[in-house]
Formats: sequence, structure tokens, C-alpha cells
Amino acid sequence: MTTTLLNLPEPRPSESVQGFLLRLAEANACPTVEWLQRVDGLDAHLRALVGTSIFGFVPKWLGIFEVPAAVPPAFEQKFCLGRRARCCVACALAAPYWRAIWEHRLYVACHVHSLELVDTCPNCGIELCWKRAAILRCPCGSEITSWKQVEANHASVDAAQHIWRAFVGATGALQDIAVSQTSAVDELSFSSIAALISHLGATTDTTEYMLSPKAWRNLSLSETLRLISAAYSRLTDWPIKFHEFLREEDQSVANAAVISPRLRRLKRFLFHDLSPDLTFLLDGFRAYMREQSMDTLDRRRHWATIGDIESQAYVAATAAARQLGIRAATLHTLATRVGVTEIKRRGGIRRHFTLIKRTALASIKQELSAEISLRNISLLLGVSTSRVEQLADAGLLKRRTVTHGLVSTSFFRRCDALELVASLKKGGYVITHPDCEISFTEVCKYYLAQRAEFISLIRAVQEQRMNLRRWNESARGMAGAIFGRGEFLNWHRQQCCIGGMTVSEAAAHLHVKQEVAYHFVKSGLLKGRVAVRGRRSVTLITSDALSDFEQRYISSAELAAGASLPVRKVVAVLFDLGVSPICGPQTDGSRQNIFRRRDVELVSEAFKAAANGREESDNRELPLELLDLQTARGKA
Repeated sequence: MTTTLLNLPEPRPSESVQGFLLRLAEANACPTVEWLQRVDGLDAHLRALVGTSIFGFVPKWLGIFEVPAAVPPAFEQKFCLGRRARCCVACALAAPYWRAIWEHRLYVACHVHSLELVDTCPNCGIELCWKRAAILRCPCGSEITSWKQVEANHASVDAAQHIWRAFVGATGALQDIAVSQTSAVDELSFSSIAALISHLGATTDTTEYMLSPKAWRNLSLSETLRLISAAYSRLTDWPIKFHEFLREEDQSVANAAVISPRLRRLKRFLFHDLSPDLTFLLDGFRAYMREQSMDTLDRRRHWATIGDIESQAYVAATAAARQLGIRAATLHTLATRVGVTEIKRRGGIRRHFTLIKRTALASIKQELSAEISLRNISLLLGVSTSRVEQLADAGLLKRRTVTHGLVSTSFFRRCDALELVASLKKGGYVITHPDCEISFTEVCKYYLAQRAEFISLIRAVQEQRMNLRRWNESARGMAGAIFGRGEFLNWHRQQCCIGGMTVSEAAAHLHVKQEVAYHFVKSGLLKGRVAVRGRRSVTLITSDALSDFEQRYISSAELAAGASLPVRKVVAVLFDLGVSPICGPQTDGSRQNIFRRRDVELVSEAFKAAANGREESDNRELPLELLDLQTARGKA
């Protein structure tokens, strides 16, 4: 059975859908709102009004499936009261209709009159619902306009102003009263304000249960007021009160591996569910983590920027030591010396971390400006750490050793290192051929195996008993010293090889590979003696044995360098002259051909003539273009 309506009132500004239906039923003397289902054509009429003139929760019995459960879409069903109702007594007296904004769960105070909304009849004690016959009358017969008016607190009124402003922006409706902007969150969207209040409000001991779905659906007016007050207490003096809350949460948990449940929910909201217009919350959290928190930031915190990581107030001791270029034990020692406070923090059941304030690193850097660690002075001098220790043992550098726990750390004065390098630069200089140079690095690597030899070279240069060829300014520290090869080898034989040199050192003096030098010793060409050094047996070559070898024998490489011929041609010429190598690849498997110097001297004139003749024949066999090119290169 269908019927028609006698009276069809016009919607009022920002009127509620359910309030309009109740007012429509009252105007037509309908016993209940559900009776309107019998009205023919009402669905089409309401479909045109919902979302344009009337807003809020849409009852399911209307059967309007083309629109969402709540309009506008920003007016989420989660924040709708649904079958429950609230109202402002003063607004109802001024204009007897139901505002859509009253249906918002977090709108608990009137932004116009600064009064608390009422949701319970003071006479019968029953909560207001939509199953009643009159818009301004409780089912018990009590008039809503006669109910007591209670002044609301500032937080709930401020929240109501923001919710109303966001509602007007979402619906496009005209405001009925001008609302002043009172805080930094004035431009938030409808859903963002609700999410902000609900998540920040549930961060206290008395409100953290309110985020559960069951508790959220059954929140009373007093509980909602408490939720809003808690949220606004976090937003007051932003971000000071918010940082105080985060600090209290950090201090309330003794074990750093455990996190507060309400802080965990807040982080989930900040990192995963945060809308773009609420980024100031994440900025406030990042500022706390950067400036006050003792939790260290690294790249695993995806929300932390590079600036956050580099400017955090507290830094782990290991990271600080890495930044300063020292060991963690060295940092602990320096912190104790300069009075920097170290903070012990648990990182789990068995792990502990030591934190240092970033501002305190300046005093440690100041301490390191005059004294540097073993690693840094080795880089400054351009030598290995073992060589630095040798210089310190000899008294050329002053060393101060400090101990932290079981670890000892050595410190050196930077000025001593610079003075040592300057003393080497003041040494004497000689002029030699560039091809006869040897660097300080090569000298230390191949010739100076013992500490005494290294110290003797340094003192010889300082006392100008050993001259430098030049100084390489591009090299670090002592590595810039360049010696004349011949002068250094003579000094090395006189100073360092009195008791004998190793086969490797002898190979360097003879300009052959170590394998060839060992072959000389094995074949008896180079005399050596076996010496015991600890548990090792080494073969030592005396200076006399080395000089005797150089006087008796000559290598094909040395002959080739003097005659400006390839080694193969030198060997071929000598073979034609009847001189065979006593040691070589074809003789005994050695990698280098060795001749008796006496045999070569006997055929020296014939060797020169044969070498020149072979070179001229090779030139005649060359094409004319290559011969001219070779001649031009010779003149150059």
C-alpha cells in the first residue's frame, strides 16, 4: 500500500538526513519514521537532496544504494553516531531542526554557543535515538529545549570549530557564523582532523583502550570529551608537549628492545596511515628523534632523512669513533680525559650501547688537534704503523700510551711528525740521472728489513751523511724522499750489510729477481752462509761475497743495456764469438744468462764490432720508411 505526503517541508542549512526524515514524519503526523517507506516517490525526492541539502548518515531502509552510508564521503561512517543522536539545546531553541554536524562522533561541543552537546534525557536517563515521534521531544515526553545547558571546555570547542570548518569545506555549505582560526591545524581535511584527534587522544593511560573497534562504537559523551582533551593536550605548544609525551614513553620502558603499545600504534599511524596534510606530526616525531631521543638513527629507519642521521643529538660511540678516525676504545679514553659524559643504553638482552652527545664531540676533536692516533700519524708520515712504532722506540717521536679496559692506545704529537719530515727535507741533495733514482717507499719495502737499518737511514739523512736526490711534494710525509740508487746501495752495503744481507736484499742489489738470486746461491755462484734467527734458518750474503760476484760475473741484461741491443742479440753475438753463458735457461734452467766478466772482456772489441755490424745489417733489411723513422728517433 502506498500513500502521499500532505506536507513536504524544505531542508534547512546543513540539516541531517535522519533529522529531516524525523521532521518530515512529524509534519505529516506519521507514527514512526519507517512509515515514510510507504510514500510513493519519496526515494527519488530524497536522492536529489542527499549530498546537496541534507547530509550525514543515510538509513539502510531508504534503499538508496547509489550514495555511500554517510555523505559527504569525508564524513566517514566510522565517525558517525548512527542510531544515536546528540544536539545543542541553544541551537535547537534558535532553529528547531537537527544539524548534520551533530552526528559526528568527535563533535561534542557547539562551536557557536560553546556548550556541550546532550545525548541523554535528564528525566528518563535514556540516550537519544531516532525512534521518536517529535524532533524536539524525548519519547518520555520531555522537551529537549528545556534541558540544562552545560558550558564546554576549551579543547572540545576548539575541536568543534575545526570539525565544523572541515565539514563546510567538504559539503560546500554556507557557514551560519564566522569562526576564527585558533591553531596551526586550521587547514586540515575532515578525515584528517578526526584521525588526528582519535590517534593522539588515545596516547594516555585512560584513553588508550578507545582505539579498539568495540570501544569506539560504544564511546559515551564523557569518554569522547576525555579523548579530545587528551589529543589537544598533545597539540598544545606544538611540539613541546608532544615531545614530552615521547620522552615519558622512552623513560617508562627500561628495556630498549620493548616498545610501548600506544607508541607502537602511534608509529604505525605516522609511518603507514598518515595523510599528506598531517605531515607535521611526522616532522615533530623526527625532530624529537633527532634532537632528544637516545635511539640512534640510521638508514634502516626509512622515514629518517640524511639530515636527520647527520644531526641527531646522540651518536653511538662506534659511529663517533668512525667519524673521528679513531678506535672506540680511544674515544672512551678521550671522553674520560676531557670530561665527556657517556650514556650506557641497553639494546636488548645481552647488548649494550654507549651514546655520546654530538655537541661533546667538539671537545674531543680539540683534543685530537694536538695529538693524533697511531693510524693517523702513519698516514701523515706516509709509512706503516710498524715503522711509526720503530721511530717512537728510537726516540724520534714522542708517544703517550693510554689504556681503557684491556685495550691500549698510543697518541703522538702532530708537531713532532711535522718536525721529523722537515728535518729530512733539510738534508743534503745531490744531482743524479733520473733513471738512477729510488724512492723512500721502495727503500723501506725491499732493503730495510730491520728496525736498526730504518733508524740508521733516518739519522743518516738528518746528519747529512746520506744525501737526497730530490723531494716529491705530491707524496705524503717521509715518502717524498727520493735517493740516488747508487749512493743508497753503497750506503746500505756499508751500514746495513756488515753481518750479511738476505737473498732478497742481495737480489735488489744485483737488480735481478729473487728467484734468480736464489738460483745463484744454489749453484754456488753467490756465496752465502746459513744463520739461525729464532726458529728460522736464513741464508745471509756478505758484502764481500756480493762484491766478488759483481767482479766475476755479468748478466746479459747489463750487457744489453750497455750495448743498446736486445738480450737475445747479445747472447747470439757472444755465442758467435765463442763465449757461452755459465748460467742461463739453456744451461741450468736459470731465468737469466750470466757470463764470466773475464771472458766478455777478452772479446769486448770483437763484441762491439759484431754488435755494430749486426745492427747495420738489421737496418739494411728494414724498409726505407722504417729506416728513416729509426734515424729520426736516434737524432731525437
